[in-house]
Amino acid sequence: MRNFFGDGIHDKLFPNKFKRFTQQEKSLIDKFINSILNQDNKSDLEESTAESYNDRVDMVTEIIRKRFIFKGVLFNLRFLKFFSNNIKPGQTVYPHELQYDGYYDTDSSYKDSLLKDFAEEGSITGILVKGLNFIMKSRYDKTTKGHDVLGIRTRYDGGDLTDECKDRIEKFHLETIKNAILKEIK
Repeated sequence: MRNFFGDGIHDKLFPNKFKRFTQQEKSLIDKFINSILNQDNKSDLEESTAESYNDRVDMVTEIIRKRFIFKGVLFNLRFLKFFSNNIKPGQTVYPHELQYDGYYDTDSSYKDSLLKDFAEEGSITGILVKGLNFIMKSRYDKTTKGHDVLGIRTRYDGGDLTDECKDRIEKFHLETIKNAILKEIK
């Protein structure tokens, strides 16, 4: 559907519950940050903010910022919600980090299957995490590489993340973030 009035008015007329962070996603982020801070009694959450956006060219609709001190080191993490329901084969623009979903591979056949999934779902959603150097693995060999953005694909069933997606976030993505934090304090 063509959006004549911009995101703000379009959201009022045709709301999409996955355009911004869901309560479940916010809870996962908060629980994760608390689990890190609970490991050190001198750690402290300095600032926690959330800002919503409309009509951004990069299709980021909300940013959650977590500024905290862990073991004497200041961290500024940003969780960016990406949403696009304007899917056109060959013209879709999305962060390539979502395509690789926590890996650094450049396999073009994976991109084709991902675009097919996105077309079937009717939107592209995900979370981009910034503020650390993430060590990511290849799908195909044992090599690793550092990246400054971690892409997390999100998929939904009803009003929540699919069980598979939630499990992957908890066991893979949050572990990748935790490892990057621990690497910074060494």
